[in-house]
Amino acid sequence: MSTRIRLPLQDRLGMAHRLKEALIRKEWPSSATMSDFGIKSSEHCDALHFAVVAGGVHVDQLAEVVRNGPAITRLIQSVPGNPLKDLAFVTRWDDL
Repeated sequence: MSTRIRLPLQDRLGMAHRLKEALIRKEWPSSATMSDFGIKSSEHCDALHFAVVAGGVHVDQLAEVVRNGPAITRLIQSVPGNPLKDLAFVTRWDDL
């Protein structure tokens, strides 16, 4: 069973907003944001970029999956047409 401590909503929304802004600008997110969302490659960025820009994923949806690799993976898989839907996301908090 996971003992993951959930961050306050305001913190998660801020993290999600920073990710969305970087994706929209086609810039690499900060290293902290990359860690929070399990971004380990350009493919991870591309999968999230597609989800946000083409798939209409909103900041509140991103905030719900912060620091949860399996939830990020499910979110990416839920976006129709995402060419990288089979990519797995893993964060350092997944086993806590």
